[in-house]
Amino acid sequence: ILIGGKEGCGKTTFALHLADEVQRLGGRVRYEDAEFKLDRGYARSIVKHDPDLLVVGHTPYIERGVSKIRKFCLTLEKHREATGNPDAPGLIIVDSVTAWPSKIEYNAGDEDVTMARQAAALASAMRVLARYCYDHRIIILWLSQIRGKIGRVFGHGKDTAYTSGWAIRFYSTIIASMRRVELIKEGSRWKGAVTELYTEKNQVFTPYLKAQAYIGFGVGFDLIGTMMESAIQFKLVSYKGGFLSFTDPKSGNMVKIRKKDFRLKYGSRGPIWLREAIAEKMASNVLPTMLSDDDKEQDDDDD
Repeated sequence: ILIGGKEGCGKTTFALHLADEVQRLGGRVRYEDAEFKLDRGYARSIVKHDPDLLVVGHTPYIERGVSKIRKFCLTLEKHREATGNPDAPGLIIVDSVTAWPSKIEYNAGDEDVTMARQAAALASAMRVLARYCYDHRIIILWLSQIRGKIGRVFGHGKDTAYTSGWAIRFYSTIIASMRRVELIKEGSRWKGAVTELYTEKNQVFTPYLKAQAYIGFGVGFDLIGTMMESAIQFKLVSYKGGFLSFTDPKSGNMVKIRKKDFRLKYGSRGPIWLREAIAEKMASNVLPTMLSDDDKEQDDDDD
């Protein structure tokens, strides 16, 4: 998976939330801090399921990183055997691939020419890593910065590009871009930001989809806030005058509650029935578009 975006758009926060979900499912995570600036306190506030098991590495160059990934795969297989969970997920996060040099660049002198060495090293590494991901059922999440193109004529193509070459894009199953949509201010204090995730390539689901989420500064993704906005958008609840109104499926009674009280009552993840209803609505809005007219006619003939 490759996620690109400008600085401060939420890539690291997204990666940490994904690491928390993997650990919640009994998996293992290795975080490759190539930029040497991961805030351990912030990471612990997001990765709440066994934060001590979040392995943070500082591998100096790409070629050594491949050997570290091999060792991680062996460790993951031992963990699966010890826990009796053969489906325990494995996740490797590289933050960011833009800051990860090749071995030649790492050992080069000031006057040595090292043009495109990183792209060449990644192209060689991806041929090996693609097989490792398949054999050991792990996910590698590449975070990448976006850089402006040099010598671009205005009006001809995009003015930004990834610095890691084309190989990582070719081998990635999912390519997404993140951008900050707006900043949220409460009084005189900046409270958070709304970020947007757009899938440019997706080989396991429908591509070209957008999703927005709220990120609280120092807190991470506000899951319950995003859930409330999705519920209002899908008309699962009504919102008027600062109050949410909905029918409780357990009691069948109409519930009217303020937004902040909804957060206090249902916690950070919200009620299960609302999560399932939102997931069903999202699937019903996307999946029908995957079925073409020819497929529908074929289904009718089969019936």
